[in-house]
Amino acid sequence: MDLHFEQSDYFLNDTDNTSVYVLSVEDWIAFVGLWLASAFTITGNTLVILSFIRDRKLREKPSNYFLLGLAVMDFITGMVSLPLDNMWRLRDEWPYGPVVCIFWTFLDYTVTVESTYIISLISIDRYFLISKGLHYRDFQTRRRVLFQLFGTLLFSAVFHFVAIVVFEGSEHVDFDKECELNGLGALTYVVLAVILEFIIPMLIVCGFNLVLYIRIRSRLSGSIETPQNASCENKRLNTLAKRIPENLNIGLSTSEESSTLETFDLEASAKPSDIDIRSDKQLNVQPVKKSESPCCQVRPKRSNKQKSSKKAATTLTILIVVFIICWLPYNIVAIIRNVSPELVSIRLWDLVNYLLWLNSAVNPVLYATTNVQFRKNFGELLEKLFQPLTWCA
Repeated sequence: MDLHFEQSDYFLNDTDNTSVYVLSVEDWIAFVGLWLASAFTITGNTLVILSFIRDRKLREKPSNYFLLGLAVMDFITGMVSLPLDNMWRLRDEWPYGPVVCIFWTFLDYTVTVESTYIISLISIDRYFLISKGLHYRDFQTRRRVLFQLFGTLLFSAVFHFVAIVVFEGSEHVDFDKECELNGLGALTYVVLAVILEFIIPMLIVCGFNLVLYIRIRSRLSGSIETPQNASCENKRLNTLAKRIPENLNIGLSTSEESSTLETFDLEASAKPSDIDIRSDKQLNVQPVKKSESPCCQVRPKRSNKQKSSKKAATTLTILIVVFIICWLPYNIVAIIRNVSPELVSIRLWDLVNYLLWLNSAVNPVLYATTNVQFRKNFGELLEKLFQPLTWCA
């Protein structure tokens, strides 16, 4: 994810006959834009990380560790990748030598690719949340989530480390002028990278989100309780609550509705009837008989069903489209640039790299803000941040 830049204008200094490098208008626009993108990326992902640290409820849900991992990777992109690239742009030539370049490219490629892997893991996790139902909490444990995160990170790091070692010593990159991964000059590496870093994650994101939408739509088309018989479910919960010892803090609430279909906060999507079945088994509580809670099932109003289905489809479509827009151009251009370099201008190479980095800026908006608890923490953190300004006013 490293850039070449066109030679901008050089002016002759009359006093000492030295050349002074001056950024072109296009470079200045890109220069300012990259700093703004870096600030936005750092701010958004910092909010996610701070929310996770300060809120115990977020830490209790294993799936939120995916969002934390994604925020950490994107934070590194905003803190390291973008600023160093901007300093390179300002000087027109890579000023830090081969050692810093190799470290920078290794870190940049590793965290950027890991970001796509985590997005894939989030898509798989959301599918399991819908498909496994009551067994999801037993299946997706914190240990399993951390194993997936560290496993994909290790794979990304090893893959790019091997690429650096294998192609070290090749003459594809002049480190005195530019900084790129030497492997980009080898078609074998580029094709393999496209498959592992884009095609497989894209198939996972598209496939699992499509299946997820089908499952959501199928659930909406099925039997759902209406307000007409919601009191039946409340009675069932009240009966169950009376059988639980008073000294146990078990949170049974009838207010947890299917907010998945409204806000896509999948962790809060369980209906009252979907409460963790372990409470009954572990406490040796007898299940409530149908006679104690005679609820009938009826179909919801078509307008509500269509509204929820449309919102779920819109959300999932946005996730897929943004992922493809950010990653597809870079991978296509990388292959063309290797086969026929004359077909890829420097400005085009810049553009596809910017799109790729932009993914790190929008991920907090696409993923963390769909979680009600994260949104609540964002509001509280921003309120504290801007509170001194209100005092001054």
